[in-house]
Amino acid sequence: YKCVDKYRVREVVKERGYENLLNTLYAVYDNPKDINWDELPKEFILKANNGCGNHVICKDKEKLDKKEAIKTLKKSFYKNYAVFSAEWPYEKVKPKIICEKLLEENGKAPTDYKIFCCNGKPLFLYVATDREKKTKFDFFDINFKMIPVKQKYDNSEFQIKKPKNYDEMLEIASKLSQGLPFVRVDFYNIN
Repeated sequence: YKCVDKYRVREVVKERGYENLLNTLYAVYDNPKDINWDELPKEFILKANNGCGNHVICKDKEKLDKKEAIKTLKKSFYKNYAVFSAEWPYEKVKPKIICEKLLEENGKAPTDYKIFCCNGKPLFLYVATDREKKTKFDFFDINFKMIPVKQKYDNSEFQIKKPKNYDEMLEIASKLSQGLPFVRVDFYNIN
């Protein structure tokens, strides 16, 4: 259950020697109402640890509609992903809100690499792009050859280049997934 919890998975990453890859964590809250806005930097991202979506991207704290942000984050506390999307590992995740450094790539959401692994062996991945506009998913085999697959989102209209440090990403995904029958290891690959 630690691996689906966006807060507790940090323990797994640390235990396996990759703490240096974790994004900067500013704060953790048990309730969106507990957010201490004064303690947060100008830019950040707030997200629930127990699912996906319902996050708040803040590029300027002074302009943020805090009431609307709390309303958005509260949705995660009432949405049970174990039931809603049949993702049973979420069943025991205690909802929290985490605040992390806002990561960007050329002023936009970074490209997201999601590597699917079984017992330490990377099998395939998909790359998520265009998150601000119309999200795209492109699937690749482990040699980074595109697979003609479409999931929920359309494929991108441009060729996605294999990252220069792709082999390092595979090695890290392999080590992080050791002993886990099936897991998806997610990366941002900025700079």
